[in-house]
Amino acid sequence: MKKTIFCALLPLLVQGFQAAWAEEGSAARKRAADEEDAAPQLATVVVQGRRETPALQTQVETRSARQPLQSADAARFLTRMPGFAALRKGGGNSEAVLRGMSGSRLGILADGVELHGSCWQRMDSPLSYIYPDAYEQVTLIKGPQSVSHGAGMSAGVVEFKRRRPVFEQPGIRFDGAALAGSFGRNDQMAEVLAGDAQWYGRVGATRSESQSYKDGAGLRVHSAWRRWSGDAALGWTPDARTLLELAGGASDGQADYADRHSDATRLHRAWWKLKLEKQAVSPWVKRIDAFIHHSHADHVMDNYSMRTIHPSWEGILMVMNPQNKLDQGRLSVDLEPAKNVIWTLGLDRQRVRTFNRMAMFYPELVGVPGLPPDVVERNTTDYRRIELQKYHDVTKTGAFTELLWPLNAANTQRLAGGARLDRVEMEMPSVKAASRRTLRSGFVRYERDVPQWGSFYAGLGHSQRFPDYWEYMWINERVGGASYASLRPERLTQLDAGFAMQRGRWSAQVSGFYGRSRDYLLFHWRPAIFVENIDARQFGLEAQAHAQITPAWSAGASLAWVRGFNLTRHTSLPQRPPLTATLEARYAQGGLSAGVKLLAAMRQKHIDYGTGGVDGFDQGPTPGHATVSLDASWQIRRGLTFSAGIDNLFNRQYSEHLSAGAAPGTPRSLVEPLSRLNEPGRAFWLRVSYRY
Repeated sequence: MKKTIFCALLPLLVQGFQAAWAEEGSAARKRAADEEDAAPQLATVVVQGRRETPALQTQVETRSARQPLQSADAARFLTRMPGFAALRKGGGNSEAVLRGMSGSRLGILADGVELHGSCWQRMDSPLSYIYPDAYEQVTLIKGPQSVSHGAGMSAGVVEFKRRRPVFEQPGIRFDGAALAGSFGRNDQMAEVLAGDAQWYGRVGATRSESQSYKDGAGLRVHSAWRRWSGDAALGWTPDARTLLELAGGASDGQADYADRHSDATRLHRAWWKLKLEKQAVSPWVKRIDAFIHHSHADHVMDNYSMRTIHPSWEGILMVMNPQNKLDQGRLSVDLEPAKNVIWTLGLDRQRVRTFNRMAMFYPELVGVPGLPPDVVERNTTDYRRIELQKYHDVTKTGAFTELLWPLNAANTQRLAGGARLDRVEMEMPSVKAASRRTLRSGFVRYERDVPQWGSFYAGLGHSQRFPDYWEYMWINERVGGASYASLRPERLTQLDAGFAMQRGRWSAQVSGFYGRSRDYLLFHWRPAIFVENIDARQFGLEAQAHAQITPAWSAGASLAWVRGFNLTRHTSLPQRPPLTATLEARYAQGGLSAGVKLLAAMRQKHIDYGTGGVDGFDQGPTPGHATVSLDASWQIRRGLTFSAGIDNLFNRQYSEHLSAGAAPGTPRSLVEPLSRLNEPGRAFWLRVSYRY
C-alpha cells in the first residue's frame, strides 16, 4: 500500500506555574529563571495550575534528583504521582497503571507522538521505549478530559516532553548526570545544546544497566537489564514565532523477565520526526502546529540466551521477533476569535502494522535421516531466515475540536469542552478477521478560580476505545467470551472533579472520579484464557498536600484510592491497587537538602481471582506493607550537585498487589501456582549531576 503522509498540529500546551511560598517566593522565581541554579530541595516539582495550565494537568520535572532512586523504568518513575502504580515483570519495563487502568486505556506520548509496543505478551510495552532522563518534563491529564491527543485514552494521557531551546545569542549548554547504586546499578546521561537566534542543535544520550536485584530476604530475582538511547535534533528559528525541527533517534536494550520463560535480547527502536510550529499568525490564528513521524520497533525474545532453559522446554530452543511500524501525523490550529476564547481544531492519523516470526530448534531432530528439506530448514534458531508475517494492521483517522470559553470578564470562571470523531479500520490477516468502527468522544468541564485560594473544576467526559492488538490476540471463543466478530469497543462515561488550593505556606490538591463503563474489556486467565465485554463501575480519589513549616523545614503527604465493580458478574473489578499513602519531611538550607519518606500500602482484599488485563491478573489478597527511604543532596557550586540515598531502609521483604506471577511455570500457567515478584531489598545509591 502507498504510505499516507499526514500532518499534524498539537494543541497549545501552555506552560504551568510553580507555587511559591511567601518566605522564599522571589528566590524560587529566580531559580526557575536560571536553569543552572535548580535548588536541591525542589527534587520533585508537581504543578497543578489555575489559568496557564489546564485544570486536570500535572507536571513533573524528570532530571531533578529525587527519592526514591532515580528510575530508568518509566512506569516506576510515574509512581511518584498519586494515582499511579507499576506492575513489575522484572527489573525494568514495568506496566504503568493509572486509577486501576492500564494498557491502551492510558495514552503514552513522547513529544506528541503516541507510542506502541509489538510483543503480544507486552514484553516491550510502550514505556519500554521511554528513557525518563532523555526528557525534561512529564505532563499528565487524568480521565477523558481531553480529545486532542487521540482516541480511547480513557484513563488519561501521559506525555514526556522536551522544552524548545531558546538562544538569544550564540551559546552552548550541557546537562549530564551519572549514578551508581546497589545491585550493580550504573547510569549515565548527557545532553549538549548549541545554537543562536536562528539555529539550534541538540544531541543527547542515556545508558543504564543493573544486575539482578535481591529482595529483603536476600533472594535473587531474575531482573537484570542493559539499555541505551541516543537522539539528535536540528531546529531552524527564523524568528521568535517560527520553528522547523528535524529530529531522530535510536535505542536498544536487553532485559531479564522473572514472570516468564523468555527474556528480551533486543529492544530496538528507530524513529524520525519533522515538525513545524508557527505562533501569532494573525489576530485570530494564535498557533499552528504540524508534524509527521515514523518509527520501527524491533523486539527479539528467546528462552536460552540470558537464562538456563527450564526443564519444561525439554531442550527446545525458541526465539521470536515481533516488530511494529508506526506512521503518524497531526495538524492543529489554535484560534482566538475573542479575548481569552481559545478554539482548537485538529486532524490526526496513524497506522500501526505489527509483524512476527518465530524459530524453533528441536534437538531430537538433529541427524534424523529422511526429514523433508523444509523441516530441516526451519529447525533453527536463526529467526532472520524466517519470513515476517503481518499479525495486525490498524489505521485511525480522527478529527477533534476543543473550546475554552470565559464566563466572566475577569476570566476566573471558564467553560471547556471538546468533541472527537474517529474512524478505525483493523485487519488481522493471520486469522482473516477485520473490523471497521466509528468512535465518538467528548467532554465538558467547568473551571473556577477563587482569588487567594486556588481553583476548582468539574467535568463530564465520554470516551470510546477500540479493542487493541493484545485484546484481539487473546480471543478464544472456543473456551468463552467474545469472538473476533462480536468483540465491541469499550465505552466510558466519567465525572471528574477536584480543586487545587494555595494559602500562604500551605498547598493541597484533591481530585476524584466516578465512571461507568459499557462493554469494558476483561481478560480471563484462569481456569481458561479468553476476553469478554462486561459492564463496570469505578471510582476513586487522589490527594496531596505540602506545608512549608519554616524557611528550612517542609512536609508533604499524598493518598490514592480506587475501587471497581464488575456489574455483569457482580464481583470486584480486578487489578485495582490498594489504598496507598506517602508521608515526607524535608530540610533544605542553602545548598544542603535532606529528606525522609514513608510509603505505605494497605491490605487489598477486593479481588476477582484469575481475571485482569493483558498485563496481569488477580492472584489473591495481599497484605499491607510500608517502606522508608532517605536521601540527601549537596549543591557544591552552581550547576554541580551530589545526591545520595537509601531505599527500603529496613530491608523489608514484600511484593506489590499489582505484580506479575513469578516463573518457574509457563507464563500465567494454568497448572503451576504463581507467586508475586518481590520488590528490591535495601538499596544504596549515589548520583552526581552537572549543568552548564
